[in-house]
Amino acid sequence: MPVKVSHSELKTILRQAYKARKSVMVQGPPGIGKSFTVREFSMEVAKEEGRVFVEWNKLPLDEKYKILEDPSKYHVFIDFRLAQVDPTDLRGLPKLNSKEYVEWRPPMWLALLSKRNCSGVLFLDEINLAPPSVQSSAYQIIYDKALGEISLNEGVFVVGAGNRLEDRANVYEMAKPLQNRFIWCELKVPSIREWTQWAGENCIDPRIIGFLNWKPNLLFKFDPMSKEPTFPTPRTWHFASDLIKGVQDLDLIQLLVATAVGEGASIEFVAFLRLRGQLPHPREVLENPSIMRKFSEDEMDKVISLSTAVVEYVAEKYKEGKRDKLPEKFLNFISVLEPEIAQLCFTMTKSILGKKADNFLLSLLEVKGYEEKVKRFAKYI
Repeated sequence: MPVKVSHSELKTILRQAYKARKSVMVQGPPGIGKSFTVREFSMEVAKEEGRVFVEWNKLPLDEKYKILEDPSKYHVFIDFRLAQVDPTDLRGLPKLNSKEYVEWRPPMWLALLSKRNCSGVLFLDEINLAPPSVQSSAYQIIYDKALGEISLNEGVFVVGAGNRLEDRANVYEMAKPLQNRFIWCELKVPSIREWTQWAGENCIDPRIIGFLNWKPNLLFKFDPMSKEPTFPTPRTWHFASDLIKGVQDLDLIQLLVATAVGEGASIEFVAFLRLRGQLPHPREVLENPSIMRKFSEDEMDKVISLSTAVVEYVAEKYKEGKRDKLPEKFLNFISVLEPEIAQLCFTMTKSILGKKADNFLLSLLEVKGYEEKVKRFAKYI
């Protein structure tokens, strides 16, 4: 069995393998961020090398020609699906000339990766969806960083990814010689704390962040035997977040969320949101934070739902420029919460405010008695 790793550990492995010029295979269940993490790693490498990060698959043709002429300024991320090609497609086409030997015209992506000064990641996503005959055609490119007589530039890093056999994703078992050409690891489902940190940095809807911190078992609920096409994963919750941005009608929210994560999870999510109608208004809580102390340990759903509502209210007022005593009121509210809920509120604030979050958080430092208010949970933030 491959060693199981967290998302941060995967990045460490990718970084060391990139330095050692070894290919990596990332295995794991669907929707947990395998592709996203590899792409994020590639972006970090581009920044460290002082190059412009580009996704080859999303570029118009004229931009590709431009990069082919001089790849030295770019770090190129190429998502190549072996399942979409035949074994002979990798080499390209033979040149028709009068020479006594055969020369080949390589595909554009291979021509780029063989260029001097080229830097990038060749990402063979869903590699085990390709039939064995196609997988075997990639042996040389994975291990020797070459294809026929064409060698990849030493700055090119090869990463594969795919689901496991037990995920029932119609994958083929990889032949032992191919397996042995990779460094292997299996990506674990992120913990709710890891996901929450990521969600805050990627502007996931704060209502979803709050809900999943109350119901962490719904972050990932995958049954390979189920015939349902939609189910909760970090990826599908991201879909749901994009669908409900700016939507307040609860019936519409339930419909939209159901299309991404399934009907069961969407019903629970909207029930969580309906709690707000039974709770004090966020403005009232900001004026009298002791309200939060009235909830018992068995009413965590109400605590998180109300905290989410307060954070959204504060963030919207800050965006509108209505900031009179807002940082002070927010700190007073935060100071009565349990440390884990306080940390969650900061994460949701970051998610809502985006680029404005730093200015808001810095304004908290100017509040009189700031240190005393956050002393109980400073280590969490």
